[in-house]
Amino acid sequence: MTTKHDPSGGVQEVSARNPDGTTGRRAAPPTNAEPAPPSVEEVKPTWVNLEMPPDVEPPTMGRPMRKLKSNVRRNVADPKRPGYVLVPPPNAKELALWQERDYVATIASSIRTQREVANTVGTGMVLFISPKGNGAKTTQTIWNASGFCIETGTEVTVFDANFAAGTAAQRLHFNRGGTLTERELIDHYPELSVNHQTLNAYLKNNRDRVRVLAASPIIQGGRKLIGPEYAKAAQLLRDNCDFLYVDTPNDITSEQCLALIKMANVLVFVANVGEQDSLRKLWEGMETLRSYGFVDKVNNSVVSVSNMPPGAEAAHYRMYLNEVDVHNRVVRDIPGHVGPLVGIRHDRAMADARPVDFGALQRETAQDIRLVNTAIWSRLPKKAALQSLSGSVHPWLNGNSPAESTHLVPVNQS
Repeated sequence: MTTKHDPSGGVQEVSARNPDGTTGRRAAPPTNAEPAPPSVEEVKPTWVNLEMPPDVEPPTMGRPMRKLKSNVRRNVADPKRPGYVLVPPPNAKELALWQERDYVATIASSIRTQREVANTVGTGMVLFISPKGNGAKTTQTIWNASGFCIETGTEVTVFDANFAAGTAAQRLHFNRGGTLTERELIDHYPELSVNHQTLNAYLKNNRDRVRVLAASPIIQGGRKLIGPEYAKAAQLLRDNCDFLYVDTPNDITSEQCLALIKMANVLVFVANVGEQDSLRKLWEGMETLRSYGFVDKVNNSVVSVSNMPPGAEAAHYRMYLNEVDVHNRVVRDIPGHVGPLVGIRHDRAMADARPVDFGALQRETAQDIRLVNTAIWSRLPKKAALQSLSGSVHPWLNGNSPAESTHLVPVNQS
């Protein structure tokens, strides 16, 4: 006996007595067949049996119902409020959205803080110092100056005082001869110091509106300026801009560098994590300048570490403010420094002495630069308050109209 399939879905038995299988009994359908799905009327959502509070309307059909249905399954009842369920914990997508919102708010707050600091300080001169070559002096000078100029709208000038081999102008998108050099400024000082417009006609600014006084390296020949001439050039630049960023030579005991240190409002000791010797030279540079009488400026200086690897923080490098050996072990504690310690993480846009393009930075690196600038200029006191010539808070109370009382002078500070 054999079987054959019935077109109606069953199986017929075929034998010698019944070769065509027309009168045989039908076999049962296969046991592994899936049962038919229930009708739509039999499907009831789980929220139908959920006890709802009297002040809450039952959900309607559609997408909100399905969302509630999934929440009911994965939440537990609120023990303090019968009929309610606990708020579900945020998933990975919600956490990412919240973190993104908070970080964007942090960036906006940092930009506002920069502007407030720029408005309250008004003007200043900062020196970036490192006794070790390849210590990121030029990198931090030009990137911090560009970021501060772009986001605060203040007038920023970079003074490349690295007379050995300064490259700040080239990395700020100037060709050779594209802007004034410090030697040209001193040689033509009487003509260039007439007024602000005359100086700016030769002291060019780049696409970020940063003005640059380029270096004329001594390796290319020519006369090296002396210390008083560097101080003279820095004073002229300082009088014709809001904030002056100075890139110093590696020889921090040279008369040129010492003359600039005397004028500076803030010192920034920089180090490059990728260059271990620059980290080990931090304490040595600070101790050297202390021995030259700049104890207060060194103790209140800013220490900025650049090229930090992922996950590292600036506080990890505080040990290098003390004397360390070649194995990076502290051999002598050097107290005294009370200034901030900040850091800038590694960014490919800043690597390999590339030209400045602030828009190419990762937003985390741009945030690091904002924090460095805020730390620098927060070290300065606020600019002098203003008062009227008549000595009254409200001059028109003395008989003058408000329109006539517009002349203001700074308050004398003791």
